[in-house]
Formats: sequence, C-alpha cells, structure tokens
Amino acid sequence: MAEFLHMTYVMIIFIFLFLSLIDAEAVHRCIEYTDCPEDMCHLPLVVVCHDHICKCLRLIKIRSY
Repeated sequence: MAEFLHMTYVMIIFIFLFLSLIDAEAVHRCIEYTDCPEDMCHLPLVVVCHDHICKCLRLIKIRSY
C-alpha cells in the first residue's frame, strides 16, 4: 500500500512539472523587437519588445490635417 501511494505522489509531481514546462514557452523574452517571432501577431497588430517581453500592439493611424 505504501508503495502505491509513493508511486502516486511521484506521478503527480511529474505531471505537475510537465504542465509547468509546457506553459513556460507562453511568454517570449526579448532584448529588442528583432528577438520576437515574426508570426506571433496577426494584422493589424505588430510585434514589439516591451519590458523584455514580446507583445502584440495595434498601430494607430494619425491623421494630418
């Protein structure tokens, strides 16, 4: 019985670590905007590097009169 509980705990720990590693790639780190993946955002959004994290931002069009 103790061996079964030990194996269950080990499996829970490995599953937790596996799920944590999968989610680790959700944030792209960068130093400048060229470090960000080009296909990260869809139009009209563009990729920018802000606070060392790649983000998708919308460009605004400024009208000149």
